[in-house]
Amino acid sequence: MTDSFLQIPPQWVELIIVIFGAFLITTGIYRYQNWHLLLLVFVIFGGYFAGCLIIWKYKWILSIILPLFVWTATGISVFIYFILGRQKEVITLQNYQISQLKAVEQEAILSRTRKILHRTASDIHDGALQDLKLVMDKIELESHLDVDSILDKLAALGQEIRDKLYNIRRLAEKMEVTPALRQGLYLGISAKLQDLVNSGKLTLTVITELQPLQEPELNSVWIEHREEIYRFLGEALNNVIQHAQPPHGTATQVCISLEQQGVRYTLAIANDGSIINSTTCERKKGGYGTKMMDAIASELPDGAWEMSALPDGQVRVTLSWRLS
Repeated sequence: MTDSFLQIPPQWVELIIVIFGAFLITTGIYRYQNWHLLLLVFVIFGGYFAGCLIIWKYKWILSIILPLFVWTATGISVFIYFILGRQKEVITLQNYQISQLKAVEQEAILSRTRKILHRTASDIHDGALQDLKLVMDKIELESHLDVDSILDKLAALGQEIRDKLYNIRRLAEKMEVTPALRQGLYLGISAKLQDLVNSGKLTLTVITELQPLQEPELNSVWIEHREEIYRFLGEALNNVIQHAQPPHGTATQVCISLEQQGVRYTLAIANDGSIINSTTCERKKGGYGTKMMDAIASELPDGAWEMSALPDGQVRVTLSWRLS
């Protein structure tokens, strides 16, 4: 009679409001992942409260608890589902990248193994087998032979062949990609230097000038070349330890630099050991270390290496190559 009563809207109206709000929240979660999502939630809840006040002036009352509960539960559920979905995608992508990396590393290992076996076979053929042929020719052509010297020579040749075969077995057991190189060549070099210093093998003052290189990703050729460069570094450092470091030499420091100029890369190992004569900087033909360095440089794109004596008394070993 006094027209002072409030009316409740039909249930289908409240159902539409609840579904529409849940739809807006779900869409907002999928489209926005930053502060825009929080703004959208405030707009929806604020708009609904404002609508409730406006309708209340016209003597209609809307439910507040039910929409808030449904919208909150919907938002939390969709958000959790979205987070779990993103994590699943990240895990799937990581597994795919790991499988790709393993395949590329296996290809690099196989290629590197073939090259090392070919080098070893060439060393045996050009070294021990050639010497064995000379001994056999001597036995056939000469009537008066020094049996003891021939036996000593044969024993030395047999030991040389056994050593090379033993090295092949050791290499086959340890043939894998160096873990320290996976993060980059310069980090692998730093880790190797740290290991040598910590083990006490390298007692010289170490100076590093290492530049991060632009390395190609998932490239089996580069992974193989990177392993060979790392091996070259190990041989050069071993020469420093054996010949320049006290008590074998007079060096006090060693400097390792890695730099990039365009597509040209350079690795240099220099020590300040005094030069007794210029022949110390000449390559000793036939030496295993020199042969290995020659082989590594020849297999790198436009690869070259040299050992030189600088005017200030330093001995410097440099390896350069091209990386497209």
